[in-house]
Amino acid sequence: VAKLPRLLEYREERYLKPRLDFLLGPCGISVLDLPKVVVRAPSVFTVDLNRTLLPRVNFLVDQLRLTDPASIGKLIVRHPQALTLSDESMARRINFLHSQIGLSPEDAGRAVLAHPQILHYSLESMLEKVDYLHSVGFSKQQVATCIKRIPQVFSLSVPSNIAPKWHYY
Repeated sequence: VAKLPRLLEYREERYLKPRLDFLLGPCGISVLDLPKVVVRAPSVFTVDLNRTLLPRVNFLVDQLRLTDPASIGKLIVRHPQALTLSDESMARRINFLHSQIGLSPEDAGRAVLAHPQILHYSLESMLEKVDYLHSVGFSKQQVATCIKRIPQVFSLSVPSNIAPKWHYY
């Protein structure tokens, strides 16, 4: 409520309950994990269930090739803001993982599942990390392997984290 006071205006039966039921049902989020989603992204309750939430979940399942039913719930619990991003925005980042990094659709899905914040990172920032790895001698395949194993590389700063560690090694 502190993050989104408008929640107090929403009717329980019309807004809150259908979204909670959706998160608990088709998304597979457990009752214990539900508070994490609500606290991290209360804006999930402001978007339309049928025009936004359901298509967004279907988009993520399709684009990331999430075959395990629990995967979408895991992704939402880790990064519920993904439900409020546009399909176009997420598609650009997923396409970056395919075209620039060379990850297969399945590997891209695993990378996003391991580090869903990738769906929010700027493409320029992600490219900076890839370019740095290439500049120190990584081949395209080695970069793909690195990102596949540790997608959190995208959350690191080149000058503050990656470059100093590379020079140390």
